[in-house]
Amino acid sequence: MPTKRRQSATRERELDVVGYRELRKRVLSNFESDYVWNVLIAAQGNISRAARLAQIDRKHFWRLIQRNGIRVKVEKSDN
Repeated sequence: MPTKRRQSATRERELDVVGYRELRKRVLSNFESDYVWNVLIAAQGNISRAARLAQIDRKHFWRLIQRNGIRVKVEKSDN
């Protein structure tokens, strides 16, 4: 449980405090970016495989990649 601190220390820390919604947004954004990155690494860059590992639709996973600014080298087959 937080304890009362000196008045000056509290005022200094107010500059570091962010509102609940903003902090939640930052935390979720960081989680999402890290998660997508790690799943892509586990899938060796294969988006379809990464989506299956994440248990979400491939199109949704692709949107997560784009939203988080992750660059993926897409190789086209020569069929």
